[in-house]
Amino acid sequence: MHTEKKYIKLSDLTNWIQRTIEEKFVMQTFWVVAEIASLSHYAQKNTYYFDLIEKEEASGKMAAQLKAAAFNQAYSEIEQFTLVTGQAFQNGIQVLCNVSIGFHPVYGLRANLLNIDTSFTIGQLQKQRDATLARLLKENTDAVTLVDGRYITRNQLLKLPLVLQKVAVVSSQNSAGLQDFLHTISQNPHHYVIETELFHVNVQGDDNGKQIVTRFLEIYERINDFDLVVVIRGGGSQTDFILFDAYPIAKAIARFPIPIFTGLGHLKDVSISDLMAHTALKTPTKVAEFIIEHNRKFEEYLLRYQSRLVIKVQEKMNTQLQWIQQLQSAVVIGAQQKLNSSNNRLTQLQNGISRLSLKEIEDAKRLLAVLTSDLTSKPKQIVQQQMHVLELMKTNIVNDSKGKIENKTLALENYTTLFRLLSPAQTLKRGFAIVKKDTKILTNADNIHIGDSITVYLSDSQITSNVTEKQQNTERGFDL
Repeated sequence: MHTEKKYIKLSDLTNWIQRTIEEKFVMQTFWVVAEIASLSHYAQKNTYYFDLIEKEEASGKMAAQLKAAAFNQAYSEIEQFTLVTGQAFQNGIQVLCNVSIGFHPVYGLRANLLNIDTSFTIGQLQKQRDATLARLLKENTDAVTLVDGRYITRNQLLKLPLVLQKVAVVSSQNSAGLQDFLHTISQNPHHYVIETELFHVNVQGDDNGKQIVTRFLEIYERINDFDLVVVIRGGGSQTDFILFDAYPIAKAIARFPIPIFTGLGHLKDVSISDLMAHTALKTPTKVAEFIIEHNRKFEEYLLRYQSRLVIKVQEKMNTQLQWIQQLQSAVVIGAQQKLNSSNNRLTQLQNGISRLSLKEIEDAKRLLAVLTSDLTSKPKQIVQQQMHVLELMKTNIVNDSKGKIENKTLALENYTTLFRLLSPAQTLKRGFAIVKKDTKILTNADNIHIGDSITVYLSDSQITSNVTEKQQNTERGFDL
C-alpha cells in the first residue's frame, strides 16, 4: 500500500536556509583575498555583480567560488579603489576585500562587498613590476642591464640622428595628448618641417598590449622610413597607465633599433616602458618640445660653423690686403727712387749735352721714354695680379669648405647603407639563420648535445627542435 511522503515547499526550505545563515553570520564581516571573475557592471544602477574565486597554485584549478555584489556605498568604494591604485576593477585582479554573507531565496548565497584594501592592491602591483623588471634582466641579458640602480637598454645606447625629421607616433587617434603633440610640432617657432605618421592603438581592452607590440613590428618593417618612434598617451584614464608596465611592451622598447621617446602623461609615476625607452618625458607636449630643441641645436651648430668659416675667410683676405698694401708701398718707394735717379741722370746729361753727339742725345731720349713707361705701367700690373690671386684664394676657400662637407655627408651615407646591409634582419633574408640555445646565440656546436632543444630563427619564422644527430661539417661552401 502506497504511503504518502511528508514534504515541504521549496520556499520553506530556502527561507529556513536564509534564517539559519542570518543567525550564523549576522553582524559578522570577513576580510578575504580572492580573484575577480565574471564581472558585470551596471552603471545606471550603481551595481557590480561578480564572482570571488580562488585557484590552486600548482594546477590552476578552481579551489573555491562565491558569487558577490557591490551596491551603493560599496560601488563608491570601487571607484575610489580605481582612483587610488590606478588599477581598473576588472577580471583577473586579486583584491583584499571586506564582505558580509547573505542568502536570498531566489538568488542564493552571496557575499556583499563592503570595502577594498587599496594598499594590498598597490603592493600586488609593485610585486608585478618587480617581477617584470627581474624577467627583463634575466631573459634579455644582451639588451637590458642594471648599473648602479639604473636600467641601461640597447635602445638607450642608440645615437640620435643630427636632425629628427620623420617621426612614427604610437598613440590612440582620439587621445588629447596626440593633439597636443601635433599642435606643438606644427606650430614650432622655427618653422621646422617635421613629418609624423600615426600608428593607432587602443589603450583599453585585454589585448591592447599585443596591439602596441604589433605596431612596433609594423614600424620595424619600415625601419628606414623613420628617425624616431614616439609613444604618447594623454587625456585617458589613469588605469590605462598600468598597460605600460607590461612585459611584452617593455621588452620591445628595450630591444627596438630606432630611438623611442615616451610621453605617457603621468606626472607622479614612471612606468617600466619609461625605464626601457631612450628618453622618457612627462607629457606629449614635452616630447614635441624636445624634438624641436634637438633640431634647433643642430641649426645653431651650422650657424656657428658658418660664422667661423666667414671669420677665417675675412682673416685670410685681410692678410692678403695687408701684403698688397706693403707691396704697393714698396713699389711707390722704388718708383720714387728710380725717378730721382733718372732726374740725376738727366741733370748730368744736360750738363754734358754740349759735349754729346746727336746720336748720344737720341739714345738718352729713348732710355728716358722706356723708364717713364715702366714707372707708370709696372705698379698697376703688380697690383692687378695680386688682386687676381686674392680672388682665386677666396674661391678656393669656399669650394674647399663645401667639398669637405659634401665628402663627409657622402661618407656618412655610405656607412649608414653598409650598416643597414649588415643588419641581422638583412642577413636572415639572404638565407642565413640564427641558432639559439637557452636564449643564447650559438656560433659553433661545442655546447650542443644530443637531445638538446634549440631554436632556429629565419627571416620570417622561428623553428624549435631537438638535436638527434651531431657531426663535424667538412664542407667549406660558405668560405669566401
